[in-house]
Amino acid sequence: MTLLMQEWVIRHLRVYGTYYTIWPLSSEDGKFKTLFCNFLWWFYTVNMISMSFLIPNTILNQESLVDTLKTLPVSAYCLEIIFNLIYCRIRRKEIQKLLFEIEQPHKTWTPREQIIKVKFIRRFYKFCILLWIITVIDLAIFVFSSLISNEMYPINVVYPFPISNNWVYYVTYVDIVIAMQETCVVMLVDLMVTLIMWHAAFQFYLLGMQIRFVDTAEKLRASITEEILLSFNNAQKNIVEILKFIIGSFVAIIRLFICCYAAEEITDQVSFLT
Repeated sequence: MTLLMQEWVIRHLRVYGTYYTIWPLSSEDGKFKTLFCNFLWWFYTVNMISMSFLIPNTILNQESLVDTLKTLPVSAYCLEIIFNLIYCRIRRKEIQKLLFEIEQPHKTWTPREQIIKVKFIRRFYKFCILLWIITVIDLAIFVFSSLISNEMYPINVVYPFPISNNWVYYVTYVDIVIAMQETCVVMLVDLMVTLIMWHAAFQFYLLGMQIRFVDTAEKLRASITEEILLSFNNAQKNIVEILKFIIGSFVAIIRLFICCYAAEEITDQVSFLT
């Protein structure tokens, strides 16, 4: 069951990550798939960059402070999506090396290692499910907010164009919905970082188990084998790449502070008005 759970999680992350062009392609992928993913990457990147250029003009044209604050989370998400798309594109070879060992289904484990792997994968599985549920609910609330609030315009949205006709409203609404679904890039990068860190923690845990009861020099010499040295060397190389990858994820922390600041200021403004 655990192996099926792990394959299910990795398979879905690979499918969605490939669709959003952050999961690196392998050499076995065909030319058509490569061309299609390249097209999607350019589409997402150009769309986000063009939207980021519209945001400053949107901020200048706002009449109230609340509407101006609404643009801050949008700006943070746009910049983070652009950063993630470009960063994963540039470092796709290094990311592919980190994901290669995780995707290998043929690796055998001892019964004790299998028990430990069960605990690790269950925690990651619950985290993935919870994050997906929150994301789907948020997107559904935004898409159907007009029906829920009985208003023509979705709540908490700042439109970059003046809406004088219905067709302009519909076009702008569809564009924002597309931009909203592109925010899944942020979530998938967070999941990919979590997956890589989960596997690194699991590998170091197994490495620590092998030297846990080594308390003398003789036991240490006897326990050091070529396989252990190779495992430690590979883990050391992987941790360097993981740290480089996590440095890029610090942009998410900046985005979190910006969103929290905007939400707090909007709440204060609404409380003051009421």
